[in-house]
Amino acid sequence: METVGDAARLVDPKDVDDIARAMTEMLSDVSLRQHYAELGKAQDKKFSWEQTALQTLEVYRQLL
Repeated sequence: METVGDAARLVDPKDVDDIARAMTEMLSDVSLRQHYAELGKAQDKKFSWEQTALQTLEVYRQLL
């Protein structure tokens, strides 16, 4: 959940009906798609390649 936050419609990956239901909801509800698109844009701003590189470097330093 750290990566997607509230910007995703989570489903049980082992429940075909749950996956189908979520897909149907997204395909049929324009406002729901827009809602998740806006949440996704906001969530995207929380991450950067620079921050990822710095965190990866720190892990490497800890391992050495």
